[in-house]
Amino acid sequence: MHTDVYLSLDNFDFVDQIDELDRSIFETEGWGREDFIKNMKNSYDNVLLLLSEKGEAIAYAVIRNLGIAEILRIGVSPKYRRNGYASLIMNKIIDISKKNNAESLLLEVRSGNEAAIGLYRHFGFKEIDVRKKYYSKPVEDALIMELVLERNC
Repeated sequence: MHTDVYLSLDNFDFVDQIDELDRSIFETEGWGREDFIKNMKNSYDNVLLLLSEKGEAIAYAVIRNLGIAEILRIGVSPKYRRNGYASLIMNKIIDISKKNNAESLLLEVRSGNEAAIGLYRHFGFKEIDVRKKYYSKPVEDALIMELVLERNC
C-alpha cells in the first residue's frame, strides 16, 4: 500500500476530489463543493485531509480545531473499505489534533453505523451524548463521541 497524504489549510487544490468522494459516499447527504470551500474559508483552523493512492482519492476528512477538535466530515471510498485506510486517516486526524494542542476530539456518527462506531471505540472514543432524530434519509439518532487527547509534554 503506497498512500499519499495531502493536507490543506488555505488552498483548494483537491477540493474537487474530496467533493466527488463525499458525494459517492453520502449521496443525498453530501456537502457539495461550496460547503467544503466555505468551511475552509472561515476563520477557524480547519484542515482538509486527503488520502490517495496512485492519484485516486480514497479517503478524506475535514477537521476543525477550536481548542477542542471536531471531525466535521470523514469518509472512505466503498471500494477501499476494510483495507486499513480508516485507521490510517484516524491516526492522521489524531496527530494533527495533538499538534494543534486540542484537548479532545469530537465527532457525530449515525447510531446504526456499527462499523464506524467500532472503529472510533478502537481508537478510544467514548459516547458522551445522543442527538435524537438528528439524521434524515433515514431518520436516525446521532451519537456524539469524544476522545480525550493526551498532552505532549
